[in-house]
Amino acid sequence: MGEKKLIDTSQAPGLVGYAFMAYLGAFFDLFNLFSLLNTNFSVSANYLISLVVIAIPIAEAVCAFGIANERKVAYQVAVVLAWANLALLLYFETRYNFGVPLLTLVFDIFMLLFLLHKRSREYVKLWFK
Repeated sequence: MGEKKLIDTSQAPGLVGYAFMAYLGAFFDLFNLFSLLNTNFSVSANYLISLVVIAIPIAEAVCAFGIANERKVAYQVAVVLAWANLALLLYFETRYNFGVPLLTLVFDIFMLLFLLHKRSREYVKLWFK
């Protein structure tokens, strides 16, 4: 059995880029989670929404690990999570006017585009189990 990897640089460039961005996003969202837990809060809809928004990038990092180890299920879940993350971000921005930074929006769009790029899809079809 092969060695487990965090990032496989021999994969398609889009998959490698997605893995880097997913790990980076999860790293920063862990800081957001700790700051959320350290504040005085009451369990409300906003708290639950924040946990969901923070949980998606952490799940994306788990999918990045699966993608680095060539698991087709991880790729499929990553695509769903990328769409969900972008949809939630746009929904909350339009409904509640959270003031989402442009960099966050661009970051999420690039993650989705990395996954849906033609080379990434072909690589997944050919090599993933």
